[in-house]
Amino acid sequence: MTRPKRSKYGNVRVQLWGHSFDSKGEAARYWELAQLEKAGDISSLQVHYKFDLGVCKYEADFCYRDRQGSLVVEDYKSKPTRTAAYRIKKKLMKKVHGVEITEVTGVSSAAKAAVNFELNKLEITK
Repeated sequence: MTRPKRSKYGNVRVQLWGHSFDSKGEAARYWELAQLEKAGDISSLQVHYKFDLGVCKYEADFCYRDRQGSLVVEDYKSKPTRTAAYRIKKKLMKKVHGVEITEVTGVSSAAKAAVNFELNKLEITK
């Protein structure tokens, strides 16, 4: 039996709720945002939205509208994923679209539990 190849940053890709996420943390952040959307605190939640930056493209982890209707662009980040390419794209987002990327580095324990619960359900049904 061959072991799955370890990812570059040590993350585990997951597929939940009809979306593919680069890590359990990103999936947990989606769960948090989905709860906020259900409560009416945010609207128009989108996953992996692509922005044209002219010289390149940037794929945001999440985009949504806050209560005031302002666009919020989020990226779930760990220290190793703040690459030089990402930092350049972050600056281009500000210059081209006037949008500051919000970096999220952690999630609630409830969100982690929700992801683990869903992943365990998937394991049981296999």
